[in-house]
Order: sequence, then structure tokens, then C-alpha cells
Amino acid sequence: MSLSKKLRQLRESQGITGTSAAKAIGFSPTMLSRIEAGASYPSADRLAAMAQLYGADLLELQAEEAADKGRLDIPPGVSREDVVAAVFRLAGKVSEMPAVNHHAFNCPCCGERLIACKS
Repeated sequence: MSLSKKLRQLRESQGITGTSAAKAIGFSPTMLSRIEAGASYPSADRLAAMAQLYGADLLELQAEEAADKGRLDIPPGVSREDVVAAVFRLAGKVSEMPAVNHHAFNCPCCGERLIACKS
């Protein structure tokens, strides 16, 4: 599912109107409509605010965003490794991170070698 469809689905499942969501996040209703239509993307900090408002997993939304636009904007406080691990989980490459403290794998997009910390 695309990020735009996922965001709309999350908002509607919480019973939040577009106008009230836009106001809470700091968007105009028109901007929220453009995001939910797939015509625009939220900034990383606004995506984090949307995740919080909708009770969603930010990492999963980040993975959806990366899949949609082919790049990823990581908000402050979220590690790149955590986002890549979420991308892997959503892509079905691993069902969950292994029980070891560190796991090395290649990024599916660029092939870069990454280390994810499970602790």
C-alpha cells in the first residue's frame, strides 16, 4: 500500500476528520489532501507527527515512504538502521530481527552494508 493510502486509512480508522488532522499537525487542509492523494509528501517531522496522531508505527510509515519515493528522510531521534530494519520487515526479507545483538545485512536499495542493533 502506498504511503498516501496508508495515511488516509490510518486517519479514517481513528475517526479523525481531515480538517482536524491538518490543524493538529500544522498543515492546511489542502496540503493534507495533497499528501493523502499522493501528490505531495510530508516532511520527516510532519510524518512523525502524523504517526503519533494516528497511533501508527513511524518506522513502518518511513518504510512505506521509502518504497514510494525511492529515498528516505529520517527524522531526528530515529536511527537509519532501525528504518532499514523496518523496510526489510515490510518487504518480507526477514520476519523479525534476529536474537543476536547486532545483525549485518545489505540494503535492498543501494547494497550498502548496514548493521542493525537489536538492543
